[in-house]
Amino acid sequence: AAVAPTTKPAVVASVPVTTAETTNKEPFIIQVASFRKREQADALKAKLALSGFESKIQSIKIGSGETWYRLYLGPFNNRLAAENTHQKLASEQKINGLVLKINV
Repeated sequence: AAVAPTTKPAVVASVPVTTAETTNKEPFIIQVASFRKREQADALKAKLALSGFESKIQSIKIGSGETWYRLYLGPFNNRLAAENTHQKLASEQKINGLVLKINV
């Protein structure tokens, strides 16, 4: 009786693909909107919270002495995480925010 030859499956090493864009640990935020009135920022923050987005409000004084209220999501550990949330925000809430690198 003939013995069938045995073949071993090929071993393929899996190497994760990494790029500076996905592996850097520099923090990013998504600026969702900027308002002159705190009430407007609070209203959008509440709407986002009901949809599962945790946002924060930052008050900023500009050159004229006027105060603006920035609504943002994050910080995120890297650009990829911020971009993923940015796409989700755009598709679910129809809001096209800005992904910004935080200078620390």
